[in-house]
Amino acid sequence: FSVPLCNCMVCLYVILVVRFKCTERFIATRLEPVMQIIVWGYALGTGLLGVFLKLYNSNSSFCWVEQYPHDCSDMPHIKCTRGKNAYFYKWIFAGVTILFSFIIIIVAMTWLYCYILGNRRKMTARYGRSTATNDCQLREVGKQAFLYVAAFVITFVWPMTISIQRHYWITPPVWELACFSLFFPMQGFWNFLIFIRPMYNRVRRQNPDWCCFWVLTAAVSREAKRQQQMQPHRARDSRQWSHKFRMNRILSDCSIQFFPTFRRKDEHHPRNPEIVRSASSPVNDLDRSPLNPEIVHSASSPVN
Repeated sequence: FSVPLCNCMVCLYVILVVRFKCTERFIATRLEPVMQIIVWGYALGTGLLGVFLKLYNSNSSFCWVEQYPHDCSDMPHIKCTRGKNAYFYKWIFAGVTILFSFIIIIVAMTWLYCYILGNRRKMTARYGRSTATNDCQLREVGKQAFLYVAAFVITFVWPMTISIQRHYWITPPVWELACFSLFFPMQGFWNFLIFIRPMYNRVRRQNPDWCCFWVLTAAVSREAKRQQQMQPHRARDSRQWSHKFRMNRILSDCSIQFFPTFRRKDEHHPRNPEIVRSASSPVNDLDRSPLNPEIVHSASSPVN
C-alpha cells in the first residue's frame, strides 16, 4: 500500500512545478530524495514489521494482514496463533495511508484547478474577456484532475469496503469480489490512460477517420518523442536554479541588448569560449597603427 503515497508525491510534484514554479533540478536534488525515502521507507518498514509480527495470513480473498485462524479474537474458545491485533495494523498499514493520500490528492487537484481559474480571472479582468483557448484549458485541467481522483477511488474503495465488511462478519457479495480483483491491480493502467488522454484527443482531432487503436499508438509515439525533445531543455533549464548562473545570464542579455554587434549565431552561453578566446588574444601592433606605411601604401596605390 505504498502506491497511494506514490500518487501523493506525483500530485505534490505537479503543484510544485505549476504553482510554485520549482525547477526540476531543485526537485530532483532537494525534494525527490525525501519523497523516495518516505515511499520506500513506508513500504519496507511496514513489510518487515508484518513479517516480524507474523501478521500475513490468508483471509479467503488474498494474503495480507489477518488473524489466524480467521476472526479468532472474536471466538473465545479459539486461540490466535498468528496475526494478533491484525485489525489495528490494518488501519495503520492501509487505512490511514489511503485516507491521507486521498485527502492530499483531492486538495492538490482542487488547488491546481483554483490556481488556473484564478489566472483566467486575472486575464479576464486585464483584457476584458476570456479567450476560448483559456476556457478550453480550464475544462481540460478540471477533467484531468477529476479523472485522477476517480482512478484513485475506483482502485482503493474495494479493498477498504471488503475489509470493513469482513470485520463485521458480513460476507462480501461475489460482484464486489470481482470488482476488487478487476480494479485493484489496474491503477497504473488508469493513470496511463489519463496521462495520454490530451495527446489522444489531439491526434483524434487531426485524424478523425482513424480507429481507436491507431490513434492510441500515434499518441503514445508522439508523447514519447515530445518527452525526448524536452530532455535537453530540461537539462538546460535545470542549471538556472544557480544564482550565479542567473546573474551571468542577465548580464549577457544586457550586453547583447545594448551592443547587438557582439551577437553571434553560435553564442549559447554568456562565457562562450570562442568569444573569450578572441577577446583575450593579443592584437598585432602592425595592424593597430593607423600610420603603418605598408597599409598607407596599399591603400594609396592604384588598382591594377
